[in-house]
Amino acid sequence: MSKKKDKPYFVQSAAVKQMYIDCYEILFDPIDIKEKSSIPPRHVAEYLKLLEQVQLQQGKYLDEVLKLKEKCPNSPEVDNLLGYVYAQTKQIQKANELIELGYKKYPEYFFAKINYADLLLRRKKINEVNKVFPFDEIKDNFDQRIRYHVSEYRSFMLLKSRYYMELKNKEKAYYYFDKALKADPANISVINLEKKLKSSFRFHKVFSLIRKIRKNFNKSSTIS
Repeated sequence: MSKKKDKPYFVQSAAVKQMYIDCYEILFDPIDIKEKSSIPPRHVAEYLKLLEQVQLQQGKYLDEVLKLKEKCPNSPEVDNLLGYVYAQTKQIQKANELIELGYKKYPEYFFAKINYADLLLRRKKINEVNKVFPFDEIKDNFDQRIRYHVSEYRSFMLLKSRYYMELKNKEKAYYYFDKALKADPANISVINLEKKLKSSFRFHKVFSLIRKIRKNFNKSSTIS
């Protein structure tokens, strides 16, 4: 199947669900995309269960995640999960401290980098973001890797969109938002950034297209 630049298409099999955007393969099955986990095998099921639960019932599993942290004290995945739950429970200082520690402790972990760059944006330290991600193209920051889980791809594109919003570069802000939109249009972070872009840049024609993309996505059963 040929790939048309900038137009996503879907491939679905019994084992994995895929989307292609430009040169990138976006996967929707975390089992097939995650790098070798630092979580001991006996705790993987517990981690995966909590990962699902904290998204379905926000703020209700802090104690359980803290217990898992005790069992897995040197896991970037568990630390990332704990930071997420701290943010859910509005313990922002603890979340930020964990983000800073995580970046120092696991500088090559994807979400440690994403979270730290996000923290820099929130602190208006715009110029320091380029020290974390010196390149605009995601593969140039990760050894030319072109295969990503949707959460990775979406997070990077949203980060870049927000970065260019801060720089008042509306064209690039929309460009990266559009990538996140095509990958995961129903995601709450994508929807929230859409609202910010609307209020910041008033792209009436652009957001007419966005509504069309989301409408077509909702009709599709390919990645339901």
